[in-house]
Amino acid sequence: MRTAFELEGFETERLRVLGWRSRGDEVLAAWLTSALTEAVTRELPPSWQGPLQPNVAEWIAARDEQGRLFLVEAKDGSEPLGLFMLFPPEITPATEEVRVGYVLGERAWGQGFATELLRGFVAAWDAAGPGPALLAMVTPSNRASRRVLEKAGFVLMGRDGEVLRYQQTMTYIAP
Repeated sequence: MRTAFELEGFETERLRVLGWRSRGDEVLAAWLTSALTEAVTRELPPSWQGPLQPNVAEWIAARDEQGRLFLVEAKDGSEPLGLFMLFPPEITPATEEVRVGYVLGERAWGQGFATELLRGFVAAWDAAGPGPALLAMVTPSNRASRRVLEKAGFVLMGRDGEVLRYQQTMTYIAP
């Protein structure tokens, strides 16, 4: 049986989540450059903000060092919708906590993709077997992401500096 820390991707009803370089660095770079607008990155850490050009390859390499990233795409489409992240980059049986994060391009907003993505991840994580505790950090002003976390079984645990700390405390059960 695979364990949760070996998870390499997953699918939901409408989404496919796979290694972020699976479509090639050129497709990834083009999508990142167009999709990670100021509105999209406003609530993300400073290293994720700002224009990617002309150093998109350096930006991608820096993200690879921070965590395991996945490309989120619609099963019926060809353009990526967003990114899903696990931190730290190396998750082993000794890892106690894994932080999760996601970012969707503006075209994917308001369609329930974020909720489906996070619920799908939690279900895949749980189905893969034992694994570290799941955490998520979000700014207090990002009400939409806070609601997504709550729908996926994450509970507000408190503040960690400028961000709110959520922990997934129960096995997700589909409605």
